[in-house]
Amino acid sequence: LEINSEPVDDGDTDNNTNFSVDFGVVPNIDLEITKTLDAANSSLVGGGQAFFDIDFQNNGPLDATNVVINDVIPTGMTIDQANSDFGTFTPVINGQDITVTVGSLAVATPESIRIAVTIDAGQTADLTNTATISGDEIETDDTNNSDDALVGLINTDLSIAKSDNTTGSVVA
Repeated sequence: LEINSEPVDDGDTDNNTNFSVDFGVVPNIDLEITKTLDAANSSLVGGGQAFFDIDFQNNGPLDATNVVINDVIPTGMTIDQANSDFGTFTPVINGQDITVTVGSLAVATPESIRIAVTIDAGQTADLTNTATISGDEIETDDTNNSDDALVGLINTDLSIAKSDNTTGSVVA
């Protein structure tokens, strides 16, 4: 039997009849994730730190199963697991990839985690960090399954000029 097709044989001796009806009812969810940079507690310079708050929930209508959050830390930052707060969830960290298995997520039950990163000492360009969420059921709105936060680094352009303020020779 193919997906989204009707059976030809309903179990009786006449293959030309079919008394079964498939209404196509599938479980639906609407997972949502929001990622924000906590700029007030971040030192947004090379060698500094940045803190990201990731809020997520299931907008329903059904409970979600096998929910997973993925966050790939971009080059220029490194995960600081000691200062991160994953709450009751245990992350799997593989290099720059963070995977957090949430499991079941009931409707209208907001959750959050906090990820701390160290900004590379030589980093001067702004960085964008993206988090995504997924589950087993059919999504009714996948536009809210990914969110990113821009890390606008504070850079200073210093220069120095020296002048002797003299014209002509200087006597020792």
